[in-house]
Amino acid sequence: HKVIICEGVIDVWRIGKGSVATMGVEYTSAQLSLLAQKELDEIYILFDSDAIAKAEKLASAVTTFCSKVEMIELENGDPGEMTPEEVIKLRKEIGI
Repeated sequence: HKVIICEGVIDVWRIGKGSVATMGVEYTSAQLSLLAQKELDEIYILFDSDAIAKAEKLASAVTTFCSKVEMIELENGDPGEMTPEEVIKLRKEIGI
């Protein structure tokens, strides 16, 4: 009942099971509806370091159906560039 929302499919490939992509920094109402149907307990948003404003907008939107929403901010780059060790550490910290 946890998910990490990323921007793209390469990010999802890197993060692995429990992650989904919006396919860009924008999202649709259909995507929000699909997430809402999953009855998620926790949502983590992990966008590229240059897309923080868009990530905040998404975080605001998903709070309508999930009470625990957190943004994970990278200092630079994007999730697809994370090392395997960084991914393991992240997944362990949030319990995915």
